[in-house]
Amino acid sequence: MDASGFALPPGTLLGNYKLLKVLGQGGFGITYIAWDSQLRRNIVLKECFPLGLCSRDSITGEIIPLPHTSRQAYRTAMDSLRKEAQTLASLNHERIVRVYDVFESHGSIFYVMPWVEGGSLRERMDEAASGKSTMTPEQTDEWLLLLLDGLDYLHGKEIYHRDIKPGNILFDERGLPVLIDFGAALNKPEVTCTITQGEFSYTYASPEQITGKGEIGPWTDFYALAATWYELMSGISVEPADRRLMRDDVAPLSGMALSQPWPRELLASIDRNLRLRPEERCQTSGQWKEWLQQGKSRGLRKTGASGKSVFSAVTVAVIILVLAGVWLWQQSSRTDVPSSASHPSEQWAAKPSQEFKDALYRKIRTYYKLDDYLGKVKEYERKVETAQRQCRKEMDELKQELEKEILSLATYNDAMDYLDIIGKRYDTLMKKWGTTCDELNKGYLNEVRLPLSNITDNVIAAHPAETREEELLLPAMEDRIQKECNDAQLAEFFWKLNDVISKDSTDQMSFLMNIAEKRAQKLPVSQE
Repeated sequence: MDASGFALPPGTLLGNYKLLKVLGQGGFGITYIAWDSQLRRNIVLKECFPLGLCSRDSITGEIIPLPHTSRQAYRTAMDSLRKEAQTLASLNHERIVRVYDVFESHGSIFYVMPWVEGGSLRERMDEAASGKSTMTPEQTDEWLLLLLDGLDYLHGKEIYHRDIKPGNILFDERGLPVLIDFGAALNKPEVTCTITQGEFSYTYASPEQITGKGEIGPWTDFYALAATWYELMSGISVEPADRRLMRDDVAPLSGMALSQPWPRELLASIDRNLRLRPEERCQTSGQWKEWLQQGKSRGLRKTGASGKSVFSAVTVAVIILVLAGVWLWQQSSRTDVPSSASHPSEQWAAKPSQEFKDALYRKIRTYYKLDDYLGKVKEYERKVETAQRQCRKEMDELKQELEKEILSLATYNDAMDYLDIIGKRYDTLMKKWGTTCDELNKGYLNEVRLPLSNITDNVIAAHPAETREEELLLPAMEDRIQKECNDAQLAEFFWKLNDVISKDSTDQMSFLMNIAEKRAQKLPVSQE
């Protein structure tokens, strides 16, 4: 069950505002389009509605905080949203959507924001992908600079958006970008008490957001903005940051064959701000702008078609140098024969047999005990699969048990109270399996990933070569060893258990809450 099932109906009056329709919903709130009868224009209202902490009376529309511990959690959510609304209402920058009113109604808090009618960047990217429109490098360069202006203003007040993505960038009537949806934004001095600090969009979130390790700062927003622009320019979504921490397969934009002549410094800046370590990204908007300005003075702004003259000149120069080098080599080879050419071992090492290569590879694998580590990979895969089956079994048993109990409830009050019970029972079960998953991850890290990572870093430095011939072949062996180690470190089987713990449990809990809510609507209200 999502928040839209609890949305106020169209036509509801909230002071000067008349609700028209639901615009969107998330785990923390519901967003509406409404009509402002005083200013005679459409506006956007965002209501505080943390899913799992409250319900709504189907007749009056009043918020009903769920009982026990969730009542305090809901009050905390209200207080947090009120503080954030007051902070955002003080912002005044044309690249940041303005919050110009905050009010309480129906037991909840609402933001009031202008309705930006120019569509989202997501819509423009989808249209470009389908061939319905195009986005020029000049346009996107300007958009990025304007958004950096907005972020510079925001970060200057120590506020971080934390949920930048194509859907949260809209365009105003002039076609210029505006940042919206500050539901996950936080003010640095209040990090510890901000209830929304865990909200973000997985695909665009930085490593420090997903793992919860590391300080949140401007670099956090820069990662999300870079992930957005990476997708805009390449048509490929960036691999989620936690998976990149295990194995980073994101190809640099600067090495891709792209459809548009994007500025070179833009590609370099995107690559930099997608780095996994926060300190390796830009630390301020000003730093990023400096990257974008590089090359303008050199006249090397673009790659692709517009850079053909530069490319041609460089190509001619390279060809001349190559021809000159060939000629000099031919001249020297006629008169001087290198002494090493007469050394039979050096001649043989240049063209070793496949049998010799395979024997050396087996020797290196034995030296580093790779088979032992690969055996541990299989061992952990079996452990994770066993945990996955047992976790799903216990979840299904809990679902059946709770479903029977829901159908036996006698009053509306009991059914609404049961929403809280569902959440607590699943929370207990998921904490248990979350601990199991953490223990497996920790063991895998120490017993497999770290040793294999050490091997990939030291194939040549700590080589087992005993002869000159073997030493000459080590660089060729390095790639094979590193690939085998990296494949073993990836351990995609862990994601199956994570999906059961996070996604499957959420789906089951929502299913049961929906049953409890429907059951409540059919039962009498207790008069006690």
